Amino acid sequence: MYCANCGARLEEGQSFCSACGKSAPSGPLPAAPATPRAGGRVAGHVQVVAILWIVYSVFRVAGGLAMLFFGGLGLSFIPMRAFPFPFRSWIMSAMAFGGILFLAYAAAGFIAAWGLFERQAWARVLTLVLSILALLQIPFGTALGIYSLWVLLPSQSAEEYRQMAH
Repeated sequence: MYCANCGARLEEGQSFCSACGKSAPSGPLPAAPATPRAGGRVAGHVQVVAILWIVYSVFRVAGGLAMLFFGGLGLSFIPMRAFPFPFRSWIMSAMAFGGILFLAYAAAGFIAAWGLFERQAWARVLTLVLSILALLQIPFGTALGIYSLWVLLPSQSAEEYRQMAH
């Protein structure tokens, strides 16, 4: 017989658990100790997914800062005759916009990773959205997207993550 509160073994006729101090019920006790549900695929991989999203986001930050630098300053070093004047301003604007998008995507990746570490319910959905977008970013984004989707997308994964989330 086992304690319903902590799962410690109880002797016949014992009225209090020696481990947690809770009183033993007078009726029949559970035949097996209460054990937490064994971790499944999500529990085994969610931390790896979070770490990979942090690493991927660091590279996105580097790319975004490089695009902002070259979009704002780098083209100033290219002679004017290399690009016709209207195209030069368009290229600088496109590079700056791309840098901002890279930084926003990296920020979303950091937020998703933090949420996964903290087992927040919203983090699974955010990671799935980012994973779908990452599929287009060959080769590393595709690999990360496939792995993240494999861990978090199936309905069994949704239920397991819901149990892990607080």
